[in-house]
Amino acid sequence: MLFEATRLWCYRGVSLLCAVPLSLLAGFLFACLSCVHIWCVMPCVQLCTVSMPPLRSLWSSLLEVLVAPLCASVGRCCSNVYLRLAKD
Repeated sequence: MLFEATRLWCYRGVSLLCAVPLSLLAGFLFACLSCVHIWCVMPCVQLCTVSMPPLRSLWSSLLEVLVAPLCASVGRCCSNVYLRLAKD
């Protein structure tokens, strides 16, 4: 009986000592990350969205000229590969 009560109160005490500071730290971290996201990340994303259409069209043209034919030829080469699974 004494062991169970001591264990229960030790658990509650350790939980109180650890949970409160950790929850405050987690809340502070969340607040800092939210602030950075709202005031730093999103303006950069908006700036990139506004200034990127010329680069986006250049990138898509390069992909269509260089990567699309390569992927098409590799796909045609691999289309004739068949796997036959046999039990020994």
